Amino acid sequence: MQKAIYTTVGIDELLPHVQALKGVGARFVQMHAERNVDDGSYRLVYTFINVRAAQEQIAQDGSYAIENLVVEGIDQYQEIPSISSYYPAVFPFENEAHDLFGLAITDMQIDFKGFFYQVSTAEPMSVITPEVKAAREKAMKVRAAAEAKARKAAAEKAAAATATAGEGDLWLYVWLGQCGVLHRVPVYFDQDHRQFLSSLRPRDAADHDAQGRRGHDRLC
Repeated sequence: MQKAIYTTVGIDELLPHVQALKGVGARFVQMHAERNVDDGSYRLVYTFINVRAAQEQIAQDGSYAIENLVVEGIDQYQEIPSISSYYPAVFPFENEAHDLFGLAITDMQIDFKGFFYQVSTAEPMSVITPEVKAAREKAMKVRAAAEAKARKAAAEKAAAATATAGEGDLWLYVWLGQCGVLHRVPVYFDQDHRQFLSSLRPRDAADHDAQGRRGHDRLC
C-alpha cells in the first residue's frame, strides 16, 4: 500500500529540505504546478521516494511512502529557486512550470528560455477565463462575508463580556482574626469599571446574610 506524506514549506525552506532528502538517498519522482482558482496564486508539488527505505518497508508490511514537498501561495512573479543542482532530472518539469504557468524559476541547470513548449498563447495556464474570473470573485465575496460575520460575532461577545460588570477583575483579601484565616472576597464594579458596587453580585444580594453565615461557619 502506498502512503503519501505532504510537507508544506516556504520558498526559502525549499532547498534545505531538498538537500536533506538528497542526503538520505531519496530519488526525485516528479514536480507539478497548480493554480488556485480562488485567489490566482500558484502551488508547486515536488515528489520524492527513498527507494531503500521503501524496499525495507515493503518487505515488512507491504507498504511504502512517497514524500511530497509543497510550496503554496506563490505569486506569478515571485522567484523560485531551481532544485536542478540536486536533481538534474527536474529540468522538464521546471521548464514546463515556466512556459505554461509563467513561474519565475531561477538558476535552472537546463533552461530552454521559454521554448520548451511551442504554444499559441504565452503562459496559457495563467490565462483567466470569464468563468474562472466569476468563480474567483464569488469565492472572494463569500470569504469576505464570512470574515465580516466572524468579526461581528467577536465584537458582540466582547460587548457581552463587558456587560457582566467585570466579574473577577479584583479580589480583596480579608483577615478573619477570630478563626485565623485569610479570606478572598470578589469585588464588582459597574459596566464602565469606574464605580465600586459591592463585593456581591445583584443576584446574590438577597441571600447575602444566609450565605455569609454559612461561609463563616465553613471557614472557621
